Formats: sequence, C-alpha cells, structure tokens
Amino acid sequence: MGNVLIIDDELDICFLLSKIIQKKGWEVDFENNLTNGIKKIKEKKYDFIFLDLNLPDGYGMNFITLIKNHQPDSKIILISAYDSDEERNTAQLKGADSFMGKPFSEVQVANILKPASA
Repeated sequence: MGNVLIIDDELDICFLLSKIIQKKGWEVDFENNLTNGIKKIKEKKYDFIFLDLNLPDGYGMNFITLIKNHQPDSKIILISAYDSDEERNTAQLKGADSFMGKPFSEVQVANILKPASA
C-alpha cells in the first residue's frame, strides 16, 4: 500500500495503531519523540503521518508546517486525548488533514486510510 509514520510518546498507542495499520497492508514506522520523527520524515516518504499533540520534546501542532515542507503530499493526522472542537479547528487551520481523538477505534483508523487504499 504505502508508508505510515506514527509519532507518539505512548508505546502502547504506537503498537496498537501499528497493528491496525499493518493489518490494512501498510508499512509502519514509529518514533516516540519529535526529534526522531523529524529525522525519519527527512529520510523517507510517508503517505500518512499520525502525530501526537503532546510530546516530550514539543507540541505536535507546531510542527505541521515543517512536516508539510518536507512531505507536502503526506496526510497529517493529529492524535490526542484532548479532543475538542477548538483543537480540531486549529489543527485544520495549520494544515492537518484529520484529527483523531484518543481512545480511537479500528474503524476510525480504517476510515482515514480508506481513500488512499481505494
């Protein structure tokens, strides 16, 4: 299918999301901080980037422009336990393609990937 990067400091989330995405036929990489995630983004093309809002070394929302500069065709999906209309609107204004609250379901993830899988 393609490549997906997950940047989230919660390893349980990385493993769960990886499992769901791999089941759909995608290759998955993950990193638990922005620094390593940005390195991956500079090294490899990704179709989707799942980006946590609150990471130990920064606020994910502030890195959307940087990510889009390196990977303009990648779809950025922000993920956060702090799911609010305000966060969703800000994410959209900054260039995120989607916002997924935690906890999430397999169906939500599949629906995000579905257009690219068709």
